[in-house]
Amino acid sequence: IIGVGGMACGSCESHVNNEVRKHFPNVSVKSSHLKNQTIIESKEKLDLKEVEQVIINTHYDFLSIEEEIYEKKSFFQKLFKKK
Repeated sequence: IIGVGGMACGSCESHVNNEVRKHFPNVSVKSSHLKNQTIIESKEKLDLKEVEQVIINTHYDFLSIEEEIYEKKSFFQKLFKKK
């Protein structure tokens, strides 16, 4: 999860997504200008410094980076989630 500042619209999100995909072709990426973040999902560990540089090269503000392990949950796991 990358904190990205300066995105103002869907076009900004697309620009960031496209640049990330150019440098890391086998990832899933989704940006939100409302949340000021870009989420990258990858089966392989990415070089976080390289990810940071890609964001900086888009001319948006690199704010933060956080790495976490993604666990895919089935529909029923989500439906019957314990509270």
